[in-house]
Amino acid sequence: MPDRGIRAGVRRLFRLPLASDANARADADDELASFLDARIESLTARGMTPPEATAEALLRLGGGETLQQVRDRLYHSATHREKRMRLHELLMDVRNDLRFGVRQLVKEPVFAVVAILTLALGIGANTAIFTVVDTVLLRTLPVPNADRLVEIGDPAAVNGDMRGGQMARVLSLPLYKDLRANSHHIVAGLAASGTAGQLYVRIGAKNEFEHPTGRYVSGNYFNVLGVTAERGRVFGDGEDGPPGSSPAVVISDAYWRRRFGGAANIVGSDIDFDGARLTVVGVARPGFTGDISELSTDIWLPINMKTVIQPHDGLIDDRGTSWLLLLGRLAPGVTLARARTEFTSLMRTSLVANSQSPGEAEQFRHEPISVTSGASGFSAVRHTFHAALLTLQVGVALLLLIVCTNIANLLLARAVKRAPEMSLRLALGAHRTRIVRQLMTESAIVAILGAVAGLGFAWWGGQALVASATDGSGIASATIDLKVLAFTVAVAILAMLGFGLAPALRASGVNLAAPIQSAGRTLVSSGRGGRIPIGRVLVPMQVALSLVLLMGTALLTRSLRNVDNGDPGLDRDHILTVDVDVAQRGVKGDRFFALARDISTRIANLPGVQAVTYSQNGLFRANDSNALVTVPGFAGQSHEDSTLRYDLVGPGYVRGIGGRLLRGRDIGSNDDAHAPSVAVVNETMERFYFKGQSAVGKVFYFEPGVPTTIVGVASDVRDHSLTGPQRRRAYAPYAQQLDAADQPALTLEIRTTGDPSLLSKSVKAAIASVDANLPLVGVAPLSQRMHDSISEQRLVVVLAIGFGFAALLLAAVGLYGVMSCSVAMRTSEIGLRSALGAQQRDLLGLVLRDGLRLVAFGIAAGVPLALIAARALGSQLHGVPATDPVSMAVALAVLLVCAIAASFIPALRASRIPPAVALGRGR
Repeated sequence: MPDRGIRAGVRRLFRLPLASDANARADADDELASFLDARIESLTARGMTPPEATAEALLRLGGGETLQQVRDRLYHSATHREKRMRLHELLMDVRNDLRFGVRQLVKEPVFAVVAILTLALGIGANTAIFTVVDTVLLRTLPVPNADRLVEIGDPAAVNGDMRGGQMARVLSLPLYKDLRANSHHIVAGLAASGTAGQLYVRIGAKNEFEHPTGRYVSGNYFNVLGVTAERGRVFGDGEDGPPGSSPAVVISDAYWRRRFGGAANIVGSDIDFDGARLTVVGVARPGFTGDISELSTDIWLPINMKTVIQPHDGLIDDRGTSWLLLLGRLAPGVTLARARTEFTSLMRTSLVANSQSPGEAEQFRHEPISVTSGASGFSAVRHTFHAALLTLQVGVALLLLIVCTNIANLLLARAVKRAPEMSLRLALGAHRTRIVRQLMTESAIVAILGAVAGLGFAWWGGQALVASATDGSGIASATIDLKVLAFTVAVAILAMLGFGLAPALRASGVNLAAPIQSAGRTLVSSGRGGRIPIGRVLVPMQVALSLVLLMGTALLTRSLRNVDNGDPGLDRDHILTVDVDVAQRGVKGDRFFALARDISTRIANLPGVQAVTYSQNGLFRANDSNALVTVPGFAGQSHEDSTLRYDLVGPGYVRGIGGRLLRGRDIGSNDDAHAPSVAVVNETMERFYFKGQSAVGKVFYFEPGVPTTIVGVASDVRDHSLTGPQRRRAYAPYAQQLDAADQPALTLEIRTTGDPSLLSKSVKAAIASVDANLPLVGVAPLSQRMHDSISEQRLVVVLAIGFGFAALLLAAVGLYGVMSCSVAMRTSEIGLRSALGAQQRDLLGLVLRDGLRLVAFGIAAGVPLALIAARALGSQLHGVPATDPVSMAVALAVLLVCAIAASFIPALRASRIPPAVALGRGR
């Protein structure tokens, strides 16, 4: 028993785990035996016989319990006491470790600041990217049971507004009504929402306009989503009545506070939509911003009020006007797979039954129908930025690995100074696990402070990144919520294990038989004849990971340069684009063409204008049109082969945008509604349908339609996207394809002799001289629109350059630190070499070779990793192969230059060590 007491005392002294389960039971048995022996001895002394004394002692001990029951009770009591002691000692240990760790960091402020800021960079970058990934890709709608929602239609077509024929990508109001009437067995409710476009709300005494973000929704929209009102009410079945019967709006909590100052009497007040007055019936509950993940909706309007608010925007109940996306809540027991099957069948049945031609019906029998989970809502940027954000998340993970290796190097260098302390602890009997726990506590403090500092960077960076991803308009903010905090904590823990565990194990493993100085030397010395030191493993790791990031950065930069500087086939630097909102004023038919002609004439007479034309869809805008075509003599292999992109354009369109006419003629002013139907096609269409023959004079059919004669072939033009395959495209005269009842769209393309932005004021004045009430939605140089169209690639490249630079800097710092420690440990050797006649250049080369040897190991490991990573980037590269030798050469050159620079200063310091140092240390 005394031996066990001594062992327990030793355990408590060094804070190691106390008695095991077997020892606790043995202690209880000893305590019970001691008590019984003492009691029996006392009773025997009073005159009892030994059997009587034993029975009496057991009776007094247990009060009727058996000996085994008493033993179990004592064991449980001892175990409970041991657990409380363990918990108390653990808490005391943690408190003492934290205090000691903080004191150690305060004693070494340079190390603490460098380590914390470096870690903040790694954790902050990871958290910043994750906040964007969460906002754009992962976050669900803030509604009850969002996982039971289902989306019908293309989730990215949040502003879709297609006219001329039925669509499955976005839906018409009649198609929505068909699905709603026949889907009660699939969904508990089916709601519709569609873009409100540009809203004109009059504010203030000056009758100025503001343009809140709005959505037209069905009456059951809020009920299907499960969203209630903070004030007033939300829409109900009454908002699904005849057109114009529901002059009501629901506004968001944010818009109520921003626009109306949170006025208590908001319910019942009116909002003037350029002459149409609607009453606010409710304010949606806080936190709900609509069904678009990245967009904060201000106003929700009943679908049946579209004809009142935008009376010139066409017939909303026309099957050829497609502009709605649908959200349904699955009925109990219905799975997403079943809903997909059922809705696909219902939609195809409706589309085929209302098709205008056999070809269109056949198209809808095979066209894919999008039915997906609606938990995350609709998003215009989710698909666009999906690959880019995942690439960035991988990039910042690599950056964090480099950060961890860099901090591990710092810890190894720090361990050199603390080797005497560790040796003393071990000599006094401290267990290695106790030292590791103390060192890991210090690493935990660094990780906690780095995570806190990183959160500030993450919040700022996340806001900036979401703004970049969504063009900064009406975005849902990137917030630091519980999910982001949990991610940050997880990253901090992984980082702590990554940079703290290996140095702690190595520092706690000091060889007591060696001198204290040599213990420190083993951490950074060359390792000849022994284990490879951690410092000389971490540096090649940093180099390898840095090479991966640099290779990816070089590839993405060259890809962006190819995209940005490629020939789009038009005059990108001398075109001013102007979007004229003719729909707001109801301009259509002959009045539209007269207006377009007058505006073009006025602008053409301005100094510095080479040509003026116009089109329906414009250049580098989201709008595009496609149609099924029939080409005599051509037999397609799929429905896609019969699909043609097209635009309706004004006279002189090819010349107006700076394109090249290869054969035939351009669209002329005589190509009006009374002339034969004609079109100009691009060379991709000519090559695909006519197989090397000239397309001029050939005929094709817009289905259904009259024969269209090809009068010209233009060179291929990048007019909607700078990336992706070249599309087959036709340009048809506006005047021949537009029905009198259709509401046209007007985008002006003005080709100038100089900087197009300098003509903005003159162009606006010329348009105002024709009609001062025409609203201009956008006036921008084409180069700006093209620049904005590759915001995804530009964002990735900018961040990749930042990550690459940070990785390079960290790798250089790590190499510098290891080489500096190596020189410090080899001072005597270098001084002795100098005393024996070694020249300065020899000593310089000695240390440089040592550093570059580490870099060479890193490059050998990094090249295959970089090639693997480059292949993963293949879908985001344009005009650059994944194995691009130029990118690899640039990455290697940059890495080598930085490595030489990082090794040169320690090498120069080593070459200047005087021989007296060696002799002095030798005495």
